[in-house]
Amino acid sequence: MRRPLVLLLCLLLSGLGAAEARAAVSVPIEIEQNLVIVRVRIGASPPLAFLVDTGASASVIAADRLAEAGLAAGAGVAATGQGGELDTAAVRGAVLRLGPVRLAPDSIAAVDLAGLSAGLGRRIDGILGHELFARYVVRIDYDRRRLTLFEPGEAGRGDDGTAIAIEIRDGTPFVAASLSQSGESVPARLLVDIGASSALTLYADFVAAHPDLIPMRTLALTGGAILPGQFRARTGRLGALALGPLRFARPVANFSSNSGGDDAAPGDAGQIGGELLSRFIATYDYRRGLMRLRPGRRYRDPLRFDASGLSLVAAAPDFAVKRVRLVLPDTPAAEAGLRPGDRLLHFDGTPAGRLTLGRIRVALRQPGRAHRLDVLRDRRRRSIRLVTRTLI
Repeated sequence: MRRPLVLLLCLLLSGLGAAEARAAVSVPIEIEQNLVIVRVRIGASPPLAFLVDTGASASVIAADRLAEAGLAAGAGVAATGQGGELDTAAVRGAVLRLGPVRLAPDSIAAVDLAGLSAGLGRRIDGILGHELFARYVVRIDYDRRRLTLFEPGEAGRGDDGTAIAIEIRDGTPFVAASLSQSGESVPARLLVDIGASSALTLYADFVAAHPDLIPMRTLALTGGAILPGQFRARTGRLGALALGPLRFARPVANFSSNSGGDDAAPGDAGQIGGELLSRFIATYDYRRGLMRLRPGRRYRDPLRFDASGLSLVAAAPDFAVKRVRLVLPDTPAAEAGLRPGDRLLHFDGTPAGRLTLGRIRVALRQPGRAHRLDVLRDRRRRSIRLVTRTLI
């Protein structure tokens, strides 16, 4: 439920830099809660975990990785993310290496990514943004866990899925969509943001202009990856979302109440994220202004939402310690007696340190399941039974 970062391109001018590898290059990826992670080296650094993000108009390195990468922070730079303004610094001289591919942007941004790492339950060292997509045609195969880079003009031939026009603005892609609840369709310009794990977020100004899109049944949530807790929204189900000929029935949508904190330009409706895009083999061709979507194995899987009302985070450095961040009122988690600050010791008999946050969250998305949570509160161990149910 997040838009990890959209830096103001006019303040952080990123050159395309040098690039190598003329043939198609394929590298392995990891998928974590609908997000794409690749291994990147900077200077003499070990492989670092970088999110691949169409929603980032410039690439980012975690501020606490600068020394390891042999870099130094420069002047502060104005930047925004979902939830408000960010403290960032410009970093020059970074050479990013993804397999045999070398990218040398004029500048990247140093940002505190501790909140992002805690929310995902694993270390994130950076974000690979506009520089990659501007230089290459990028294909992401979520099923096979591969990212393939083509020289412009070498991809897109043959059966590469449904072609959908995209507009590149400030280094990020936008698509024309239509949204509906129960009446007529509403046109909407959406940021294509594979760095957001959720399905759909609609910005506050757009929601205010189209209140009929808000469903009767919603939940009040707070979130934000880089700025945890700063994004506020009501979450419910939209009637339908259409992208060209592709139609999604009853997608989960965040209806933002963060007017002024959505990092949105006038006329922008919202963003489409990884919960939907990860169901495809997706190809992004910025130079042609095209996105191609071929259905993958998960294309027809149900669009689920959390069925517990429980929000967890994990603590660095090893992310074994997991704590309750938030308990939504009138949900199974609240009725079971869970509280913010509870430390999760076991989940269904398995030590919490052996489980990823992603695995726990998948389990808590299944309605009608009983789970046993052992937690530590005020130095006392408590065993709690939680029975999930459909919330929206």
